[in-house]
Amino acid sequence: MKYIIFLFASLLSITAFAQSKKLPVLKSNSPTVSYSDNGWFEKDGWTLVPEAKPDVYLADRSSKTKKVIFYSDIDSIEFKVKPGSTFDFVILLNGKDSCFTRIQSVVPPGKPKIASTQIDTIPFVLTEHDAIHVKAILNEKDTMNLHFDTGSFGFSFTQKAIIEKTDMLAQQPDFMMGKGEPDFRQLAQAKSLRLGTMTFDSPRIGATLVTSYDMDGKLGWMLFDGKFLEINYSKNLLIIHSQKPAGLRKYTKLPIEWVRPFICINATLKVESKKYKGTFLLDSGANQALIIDRDWAKAQNFPDDLEVLRTTTLRDPRGNEFEAKTVKCPSLLVKKNELANVPATILAGPNPTGFPINYFGNEVMKRYDTILDFQNDVIYFRPNDLGDTPFKDVLKYSVG
Repeated sequence: MKYIIFLFASLLSITAFAQSKKLPVLKSNSPTVSYSDNGWFEKDGWTLVPEAKPDVYLADRSSKTKKVIFYSDIDSIEFKVKPGSTFDFVILLNGKDSCFTRIQSVVPPGKPKIASTQIDTIPFVLTEHDAIHVKAILNEKDTMNLHFDTGSFGFSFTQKAIIEKTDMLAQQPDFMMGKGEPDFRQLAQAKSLRLGTMTFDSPRIGATLVTSYDMDGKLGWMLFDGKFLEINYSKNLLIIHSQKPAGLRKYTKLPIEWVRPFICINATLKVESKKYKGTFLLDSGANQALIIDRDWAKAQNFPDDLEVLRTTTLRDPRGNEFEAKTVKCPSLLVKKNELANVPATILAGPNPTGFPINYFGNEVMKRYDTILDFQNDVIYFRPNDLGDTPFKDVLKYSVG
């Protein structure tokens, strides 16, 4: 019901509820209720399913205690959700139907168990469109060109690649005989997907409409949750560490600011003497430098008279198009690290995520070797040799 992370939810049986003590009750006269997760509000975002025993809401990724509130048309209920915690309650629909509901932290309880000191490496090529391109071998026979996208979650292939390069539709006889359309919701289960020295057994693979240029699909950050993911642009390697790597004193450290399931950090844009602080989603799937949310720009009174570099079209993951203008931002500050004259694309339409957030695209990200610590929710970064390269005059953009 909510993001790809629901693929990781495990439902418990009704007997667990039957044996429980009296549960808190939220009364509702509507089959949909609203909720707030750490301040992010979704109106009518939860549909009641009395048949589910229970219906599990996975709270957004957070390493800190936060509030999750459910609102009906006549009532509300609030929980303080800690990492690893679980809360059961009942939503009573029209005074008769009991909808057993569970709020569950997406962060597992306790510290992750480190089984070894294993280090996996996935070589990549930084394409001319700033995509982190990796070669993947599907079922030990099909070569897939994927890109690593920190704004995505798991594995997804384009519909075109699924049809032309895999046998994931082989169990749909009508389509195979040319008598019907493919159903991309019913893909055959993959046996394995190998990237560098890392192999994923029985990976879940979905279909997507949008990837970077010339790619067959993409992979996202959740595949490395609980580990240390090093994006080393200097060596063209994704390096996956089971334990904290050495040499981090040379890096600048920042907390991950989780916004929904997205990896974000705080940064500052500077125009003359004025600073504009904001939260930026790390999106290595976007080939822009900066993407600025229109509502954030309006609320911050961000200048509207900066030099315009170009007007272009953005596409979100659903294929929707948005007109936008790209301006020259005099300064981008991430702690004490500064980039000058950074192209900033200001959205003229709604944000692809559905809520106000800014972005660092890979034109910014590639200038820093980065380690994402998914055990302690922090980021380490240091400037590399790409920091002095000029920003590209990108004529066509796409948000991955």
